Amino acid sequence: MIEGRMEDIGIHPDIAGFQDLAHAFDLKASALAARATLEAARERRETRGCHNRSDFPDTDPRCR
Repeated sequence: MIEGRMEDIGIHPDIAGFQDLAHAFDLKASALAARATLEAARERRETRGCHNRSDFPDTDPRCR
């Protein structure tokens, strides 16, 4: 799992500052957004826009 591999990221401040820390926070935020997107797509029970489901091919008028 990607989140598990991120636990051991080395963060080393240097003379230029804390760029590693900024990149680590950016990576964590990106992984969180990706997980939320994937879980939302998996839970959707309709086809809408670019999200096409072969098992749910129609749009659900109750969802907006």
